[in-house]
Amino acid sequence: MRDRVSLGDRLVLMVFAVVSAITPATFGQGLTPTSERLRAPAEDVGAGRRDAAAAFWAEMTTAGTPLVEAGEDGTTLVTFLWRETQPTDRVAIMGGPGGYVPADNLMSRLEGTDIWYRTNVLSQSSAGE
Repeated sequence: MRDRVSLGDRLVLMVFAVVSAITPATFGQGLTPTSERLRAPAEDVGAGRRDAAAAFWAEMTTAGTPLVEAGEDGTTLVTFLWRETQPTDRVAIMGGPGGYVPADNLMSRLEGTDIWYRTNVLSQSSAGE
């Protein structure tokens, strides 16, 4: 399995954020992430560990993104990440494995953090394996 999806020659990815001065909407909050790698910070935040998101982003700075993990039945999970820097209502990925319809590609925010994510499940053929 590949460690990363090559953004340069495999897909064009644009992330759009709708920024608002009001409290962020709860869209996608409370979901259990499909990505095993996102479950640890979710559990840490739930247990009251206030530095969990910062530790996660420090790790991602070194490891790189998107997250690519083995899924069930030979699939590949590709998780795209976005870091919230100001109150945000919705974030959508445009292009790549999810297509170009914003409503079909909304990211979810990991509750209690600045971590927004979207996991796409790819078959071996679509993952380039």
